[in-house]
Amino acid sequence: MNRRALAILFAILFLVMTGFSILFPVLPHYARQVGASEVQWGWIVAAYSFMQFLFSPYWGALSDRVGRKWVLLTGLAGYALTFLALAFAQSLLAVFLIRAVSGALTAATLPTAMAYVGDNTAKEERAKGMGVLGAAMGLGVIFGPMIGAFLSQISLTVPFLASAASGAITFVVALVMLPESRPAYTGPRPSRWEAIRDQIGMLNLVAFAVSLVIAGFEATFALFIFDRFALGQVPQGFLFGLIGLAAAVMQGALGHRLMKRYGDARAIVGGMALIAGGLLVVVAAWSATSLYWLVPVYGLGFGLVRPAVATLVSKRAARQGAAIGAMDAMDSMGRVAGPILAGAAYSRFGATSPYLTGAILMLAVAVVFWSRTERN
Repeated sequence: MNRRALAILFAILFLVMTGFSILFPVLPHYARQVGASEVQWGWIVAAYSFMQFLFSPYWGALSDRVGRKWVLLTGLAGYALTFLALAFAQSLLAVFLIRAVSGALTAATLPTAMAYVGDNTAKEERAKGMGVLGAAMGLGVIFGPMIGAFLSQISLTVPFLASAASGAITFVVALVMLPESRPAYTGPRPSRWEAIRDQIGMLNLVAFAVSLVIAGFEATFALFIFDRFALGQVPQGFLFGLIGLAAAVMQGALGHRLMKRYGDARAIVGGMALIAGGLLVVVAAWSATSLYWLVPVYGLGFGLVRPAVATLVSKRAARQGAAIGAMDAMDSMGRVAGPILAGAAYSRFGATSPYLTGAILMLAVAVVFWSRTERN
């Protein structure tokens, strides 16, 4: 591994996810402030994810052709500028449009970063490299919601300004310190959708299902704990931070060991089972205090399954950027459907319905994936 490049990438993704997750305990309440219902909030989240679905394969394939660094810088610049614009949005339509543009531009960030790790790691070290990347993101999710919760006590717009500042700092760090990981490609132009149809198709299905469940959780959890336990934004921030801590521990210290010992496929199945269990224990929570030691189960689950899927895709792919971009597109499509379905279920069938249906879906996909893996 190119350890210097990986360390810089770790710092970049930590800052990106800190700035991004600052808004976790804030955005649903901000949406309510501009007049959005739970269903409309689901559509706002979906607009961001739908644009990522459209553009992730494009950015990933482009990074195969022109190199990773400049595509990554495009995503970071879009991240900073759109979050700055969001701080001054005064209407539901403006929030919707800004989130859509943000999704299109920031789609350049994550698949390019994952492909960068693929460029800098041998196959036998790929799980560890993806774990480092996941740990950076997990640590960002620990600190971001806590920072956002405290900043929101000043004003709901202050966290948006902090996110924009984080993006600007990250852009400068990447511009000055991050080396290019591959030369420009001069061969035939690949199709951006080819990687969805090839041998990693089942992994893309897993990425979609996991993302759908996680996005539904993220879109409704702040509302769930407020409506059920009357927890304000500061304790909400700590709960999101605990989820991020559990994910970071799994990604940075445990996940690559589990993948090495049991294999990537078993790690994926185990991660989906933990997500299902985490959703069920959240539903079963009997008090606000119990949530503090129940929600980490959920964090351990997605902290295991996401690096495992990315590792297996990276190992099987001939073109890192295109394949990981395709996987990220399916992840984004899950983020389109997840908030819409979860918001509608929350409003129509009650606060626990997104988590019960999510647990059932995770277990069903785990069974299908494992049966296909065993046959192959």
